[in-house]
Amino acid sequence: MSATWPDGADVQLGEYGPCFHTLVQHASDIITILDSEGIVRYESDAIMRVLGYRPEELIGTDPFVLIHPDDVSATHDLFQKVVRTQGMSTTSRFRFRHRDGSWRWLEVIATNLLDDPGIRGVVINSRDVTDRQRAESRLRDSEQRFRNLYAEAHRQAQELALLGEVRTALAHELELSDLFRTVVGAIARTFGYTLVSLYVLENNVLVLQHQVGYDQVPERIPVTKGVSGRVVRTGEAVLLADVRTDAAFIGAIPGIISEVCVPLCDEDQAVGTLNLESRDGVHLTDADLHLMMALSEHVNVAIGRARLYTEARRSEARFRALVQHAADIIIVQAVDGTRHYISPSVEHVLGYRPEELVGNATDLRHPDDQARAHHFFADVVAHPGEYRVTELRVGRRDGSWGWFEVTATNLLTDPSVSGIVFNAREITERKHAEDALRRSEASLAEAQRLAHLGSWEWHIPSNHITWSDELYRIVGTTREELDASYEGYLACVHPEDRLRVEGIIEHALVTREDYEIEHRMVGTSGAVSTIDSTGVVLLDAEGRVAGLRSTAHDVSDRKRLEEDLRYQAFHDGLTDLPNRMGFVQRLEDALLEEPRSSQTVAVFFLDLDRFKVVNDSLGHLSGDHMLVAVTARLSALLRHADTVARFGGDEFAVLLVGHITLEEIEKVARRIVEAFHAPFVVDGRELFITASVGISLQSSAFSEAAHLLQAADVAMYHAKAGGPGGYAVFDSSMNTRAVEQLELETDLQRAVERHELVLHYQPKIELASGAIVAVEALLRWQHPKRGLLHPGAFLQLAEDTGLIVPIGRWVLGEACRQARA
Repeated sequence: MSATWPDGADVQLGEYGPCFHTLVQHASDIITILDSEGIVRYESDAIMRVLGYRPEELIGTDPFVLIHPDDVSATHDLFQKVVRTQGMSTTSRFRFRHRDGSWRWLEVIATNLLDDPGIRGVVINSRDVTDRQRAESRLRDSEQRFRNLYAEAHRQAQELALLGEVRTALAHELELSDLFRTVVGAIARTFGYTLVSLYVLENNVLVLQHQVGYDQVPERIPVTKGVSGRVVRTGEAVLLADVRTDAAFIGAIPGIISEVCVPLCDEDQAVGTLNLESRDGVHLTDADLHLMMALSEHVNVAIGRARLYTEARRSEARFRALVQHAADIIIVQAVDGTRHYISPSVEHVLGYRPEELVGNATDLRHPDDQARAHHFFADVVAHPGEYRVTELRVGRRDGSWGWFEVTATNLLTDPSVSGIVFNAREITERKHAEDALRRSEASLAEAQRLAHLGSWEWHIPSNHITWSDELYRIVGTTREELDASYEGYLACVHPEDRLRVEGIIEHALVTREDYEIEHRMVGTSGAVSTIDSTGVVLLDAEGRVAGLRSTAHDVSDRKRLEEDLRYQAFHDGLTDLPNRMGFVQRLEDALLEEPRSSQTVAVFFLDLDRFKVVNDSLGHLSGDHMLVAVTARLSALLRHADTVARFGGDEFAVLLVGHITLEEIEKVARRIVEAFHAPFVVDGRELFITASVGISLQSSAFSEAAHLLQAADVAMYHAKAGGPGGYAVFDSSMNTRAVEQLELETDLQRAVERHELVLHYQPKIELASGAIVAVEALLRWQHPKRGLLHPGAFLQLAEDTGLIVPIGRWVLGEACRQARA
């Protein structure tokens, strides 16, 4: 394995470390060396496997031209920072162009070794993390979709709550002044709108009925002025996203940004306005406009109804006039079903003239409602002076059916009436709206199910908690199993999270601030789920804390994915052992603990001898099976507290921590070496391999993980030098020998081009004739400092570094040249 510098001279991986060749040969990561100008001076063979480039294609080039345009500036700046700081090591992630034109995400570690005489460059260790990057991106996209769905569902829930509160107010038939106050307050409270007002038309002047949030607001607005006046005149709602764009905006309140103004109508006539205004940079949208229009429909019904009731109470004469012209159908009926009176509105509503129905008992009720209507009528008859309310379908002349809300009052004992009075108001559109609302609520429930989004609401005065169906599913419990109280909710919170959750909720109730917390829930079966809970404090009409409403997003899958990704980042995919990152993390933790515990920290570095022969001859699958078998054998030898890790290829590491002596540590090393004497059965074959072990111990000179790993690595190669299947404990002399070997290797790299290699010849003589019949060419190295060196001093090094090929080529060429001469 060799690379080429730009000037054409050969350079080998060994130039950068005594053991670099073996490490690089088996490394799954790309190892690159850049000079201070950012030019590639060395590229490992892994570049071909990961990015498709041959090493020689990139050596001597500027690699930054292959970095994605969006990443190149930051990456170049980071490289310059590393170059300026000797010994600095930093990490980064960026996109790099594959030879096929695609982009691959690389995670790199850059280390400045420019001052290291054996390296003289910035060492870049690169790993392809494209799949991990995509997984993280998909996770972020998924979370964003869940958040968007939650926001939409939350708004729908708010709208439903607001419409429900307004419908409740309508059901209680509040006075108009009370209704207006309820509507304005509910809008401001539910959605947090800061400026809400309601005006009613009186003699061509809009008069303020109620407002929330204003320090000052016009009490009266002529219909000829302002946006409100225009809405009353045209009967059309207005949304001003930016009030500066509309000249009609009065601008009486400084700082207003947006306005929504919708008409309030009674019998299709504008009789007032409902207004929203915003400031502090908040812009109102179409969603706010549509919500206000929906609310105005409810208020319109209340205005018409309240007006009718108010006028009816003022005088009997007015009542009779109102009955004659009411939109509702009013009927006076005898016990036998005969109608004595029916209001003129029946013709407009049902298409029948009053005289067609008076004096008979013609049944107009829907067949499916007959039984319910019969029981309803019997109940009314049985309770004189009382009223009952029901809903049923009534047939029109044209054959269609309409829904009506029927209020029946038993006035049989009232001599002025002597009958049962029915007030029938058509609610067909309302029923359709309710059906649509039910479908919307069902869609919301389905959206919550799909988004894993549940909710709960706590009514503090009654200490009752209502859970959504989806929350029951998320937690894994049922209505029957749940204590529907606050204490019951806390009982479902994971015991380790309970105090934290309770504290955050109590703080929210005191400060009235929203909160968000992630915690675990425990279902009836003991299954644990993780939820992201967001809570809002609810206030009553007097501004007192009345309850709490919270959503609960099921993030269990995301948490499991995060845990899986975290596990994969620190473990080897083949053996499930800790990988280099996981091993270094445990080693660093042990080194931090050592000063307090006075324990010994020992690192073993193992390399399998001749594993490449197994891998190349039997294939990578058998090689993988061999590595799994080695893992099982190593794990069985060590204590549960010890750590076995696979660094990649056939390299393993062991971490021993405890009150152990050097003698005990060497005993473990011998046990490991001896364990490899027994054969491994792989795919039905018995295979023999050995392991060389290097050992380093924590000391004042080796107090960092990197130092201990490097020392163990050096010791391992020292052990290999003594033959396969041995071990060695690191001492300082090994560094000296390593440096000497590095210097000799460096000199050997230049020996050919400097013409330092020479050939000596030894003749072969035929004994019978005494003639020279051949000569042997003997290689010598005329080292400039060490003198004439025999092959035993450098041939093994040439074989280890791959220089044996160019040296052999030179020997053949030189011998032939001299023979010809």
